[in-house]
Amino acid sequence: MLVVSHDRYFLDGLVTRVLELEDGALHDWPGNLSEYIERKGFLSAETRVPQAVERVPARVTDDTRFKSREQKRLAAQIRNRLSSGLRDARRRVEDLQQQIERSEARKREIETELADDELYRDGDKCRALLAEYERLRVEIPRCEEEWAEAVVALEALEREKEQQLKAGAQDT
Repeated sequence: MLVVSHDRYFLDGLVTRVLELEDGALHDWPGNLSEYIERKGFLSAETRVPQAVERVPARVTDDTRFKSREQKRLAAQIRNRLSSGLRDARRRVEDLQQQIERSEARKREIETELADDELYRDGDKCRALLAEYERLRVEIPRCEEEWAEAVVALEALEREKEQQLKAGAQDT
């Protein structure tokens, strides 16, 4: 996807590489907009981070772009494994989100019941609700932490798949 914008904040959080057309040559700058600005030298020497720049020709002119059958098979296996992992990671994130929502809804129900004076006339029911409430009070933060870890894992898989797609696009 090609994105053009004057909003640096938007671009910085979105892009993973910057393409620059300069003097008839296409330059590929890996990283976000801030890294591109640093590498181009638009910042002072103290804040600049030196990194190698990858130059990409505007046209591929040799036959190295064609993959062997074995390379294609291996690339397909990697894509399939990544797709399967992504599917599982997405399902895990969704399941945890639903579990958190159910637990929070039940916790709110219990809070409403605990506000009713009638509840305290039935000691067994009151104790059971308080125990369930305490369990949910502990479970919800644990699930939220698990959810956050699952989101990080999902994002890592999505980045890996994006890199695989980019590598495949550059090889073709």
